[in-house]
Amino acid sequence: MQAAKYSVTYFCHKEVRILVRAQLQGQVQGQGQFPKLILIAIIFLFIVNTAVIALAVGLLDLPGELSTREQARQGALFVCDYAQDQAENAGVAANPAVREVLARFRFEVEQASRAEEIAQLVLKYGREAQDIILREQENQRRELALALVRQEPKLQGMIGEGNITINWQEETGIEIQDPANLLSPETREMIRQHEGIKGISQMVEIQVVDGKAELITPISMLERL
Repeated sequence: MQAAKYSVTYFCHKEVRILVRAQLQGQVQGQGQFPKLILIAIIFLFIVNTAVIALAVGLLDLPGELSTREQARQGALFVCDYAQDQAENAGVAANPAVREVLARFRFEVEQASRAEEIAQLVLKYGREAQDIILREQENQRRELALALVRQEPKLQGMIGEGNITINWQEETGIEIQDPANLLSPETREMIRQHEGIKGISQMVEIQVVDGKAELITPISMLERL
């Protein structure tokens, strides 16, 4: 790209030098003075011609026009803003992992110097940000389910062990399995109606031992390995 730019500029300068040399030779040989205004007009014409050629081959951008790189950058920042909106809608915008990946995404896009590099960043961080947002939203739902179970008054005097499972079905909504009947009807209904749990993608398993409830469901398949 730079070589082409220098070639166009060199061509213009070469032609201008020929014209100036012709003027000087004409003056020395007494063939009459080359009109200065015409010479200036010719030089200006070559400058304009060079600019037109540079615009045509993408070596020059007019004020107000966006280069391919800047167009790519704006597109990438739009993707970053969209991911930020997703995080806010999911209620995890303040989560450290979410904030960190979105900050890295924006910073590297703003620092990138080539459109191809920006495209690679969108592919990398777009998917990574999406995965982290969904993961942290799922974690938040699991922690909320645990917190609701822990509010059950019956657990305070419980001796022994029992398991509670909570999952989400599109057709039936929140389903609760409580074989030991650890939860009261009020707590079950509170869990079923809570908007923060709806849509949970993994079954939440909670183990209760002597009144103390803890999560036993892995966060992801990676934690199973």
